[in-house]
Amino acid sequence: MASLLFSGVSITRSIEITSEVVQNVYYKKVLIEAIKKIERGESFSKIFELNSDLYPIMMTEMIEVGEETGKLSDMLLQVATFYENEIENKTKNLSTVIEPVLMVVIGAAVGFFAISMISPMYSVMDNIK
Repeated sequence: MASLLFSGVSITRSIEITSEVVQNVYYKKVLIEAIKKIERGESFSKIFELNSDLYPIMMTEMIEVGEETGKLSDMLLQVATFYENEIENKTKNLSTVIEPVLMVVIGAAVGFFAISMISPMYSVMDNIK
């Protein structure tokens, strides 16, 4: 949406295009609602403020600042960059946590297979004596 606004597309048309791209039905519903409310003259940030269960408060405040300063596309780009970095950091942290757990699971599986192969050999050796 920031790219569309930066290139000069009207806000209603950029929201319409964004709503066509969004896969989540809840976000799509909010964007379609936003088009109607903006055409009636309501603030773009007010729409996100009313849907604070879906959108973070920081995003709403950044959009409000962007509307007031006339730099909405810049603010949307900063919000997108911020949340991309957040997701990247959380993904790194998640992989750091999952890695030791996977090592333990793989070690247990290898140990189970090793014991299941060795124990029959020992029982056969005991029967030979």
